[in-house]
Order: sequence, then C-alpha cells, then structure tokens
Amino acid sequence: MYDGLLIDLGGTIVENKNVNFDNGVLAVYSHIQPQIDYDQFLITFQKESSILRNRDKIEIPFQAILKNVGNVLKIKYDCSIPEVEYIFAQQYEYLEKIEGIDSILNYFSKQGKSVVILSNSTFSGRTLQRQIENLGLSKYIKTIFSSADFLIRKPYREFFLQAIHMWNTNEKILYIGNDYYFDMYGGSQTNLQLCWYNPYKKTNEDNIPCIDIQHYHQLLQILERK
Repeated sequence: MYDGLLIDLGGTIVENKNVNFDNGVLAVYSHIQPQIDYDQFLITFQKESSILRNRDKIEIPFQAILKNVGNVLKIKYDCSIPEVEYIFAQQYEYLEKIEGIDSILNYFSKQGKSVVILSNSTFSGRTLQRQIENLGLSKYIKTIFSSADFLIRKPYREFFLQAIHMWNTNEKILYIGNDYYFDMYGGSQTNLQLCWYNPYKKTNEDNIPCIDIQHYHQLLQILERK
C-alpha cells in the first residue's frame, strides 16, 4: 500500500488539445487599456513569450511575461494579472481528462491518501487549480506544485523534493508521469516509487525501475492487489 500519490498533470491527468497561442493572445487583448493596434500587441506578445522555448532548469512564469508586455507597450489590464493569466490559459488550450484517471485518483482519495500534482508549467498553481476544478477533479487533489511558483522545473531533483516534503520521510509515495526524461529520470533521483504512464509503449532505455502501464486499468489492478 502506498501512503500517497504524487502525479504529473499534462499528458498524465489531462491531454492538452487544440493548443492555439493566438487565441490566448486575442483573449488577453480584450482586457488591455488603452487599446492599441492588435498586430503590434501580438508581435510584442510573441517576442516576450519566445523566452519560453529556452527553458531548462529555471521556469519562466507566464505572469512575468504579462507584466513585461504591459511595460513594453505601456498598457494596463482591466483585471488582475493572475486573472489575465487564467483568461489566456482558457483560450490557449482545451484540456481533456485521460481515460481512467478518475479511477486512480478516486482510489487514493477513498483510502484517505493525499494526492498532490507536480507540474512543469508556465502557469501558476492557482490557474492549474482552476482548470482542474473545471474538470471536476479538484475533490481528489490536496495541492498543486507548479514550476511557475517555484521557478525550478523537472527533471531537477530539487523540484521533486518540494512536493515530497508534503509527506513524512518514511512514507512510501507513488509518482506517476508520462515523460521518460522529466518524470521517470527526474523521479529516479528520489526515493519515490515510479509509474510510467506509457500509452505509446516507448522503450525504457536506461532500465529505470518503474511500473510501466499503457492504460490506467492496469495500474488499478496492481493497486487493488496490494
């Protein structure tokens, strides 16, 4: 029996679909004062956001990008920066629950075990929390650790340790992730028990000790046997 669940978000709990940067920018554009030419706004937003492509260990918070855009263009937003971030996120992507994830989250919840999300995201934990609420999953989740709030990303061990501190040092925690490098390699630097959600049957090239599943019903069967 595991004492808790630490789990990745994108590609593990939800699929990020219909990603469209311009849709997000257009949604933000309707909340700026004073109004300026949209093309100018879009070009500036693209330029300020290009730094996201060069992330490594350090996360770039999207709220910082919003502030930079405002400073460069000498504009203000008609609502708070966190709210503008959420507005962008809602139009930027459509999130869809991965089949079977409810059963895993519900299993841990019914056992009275904490479920914590650890996500590499430019969006704040509050925005991720609101997205989770929209999917009806917040009842399972104790808290969300977003790299945007801690300014450090997976696979670096320090980010994992931030979340692991939610539990006592002697507790057995299962970590589920879909990315071999960020999740399995990153998690292997800790004492987490690893589960690789691997629907495309990729090869475990470094033989990292982990449960390898293609569907969540496989993991549920394993959990129920423990």
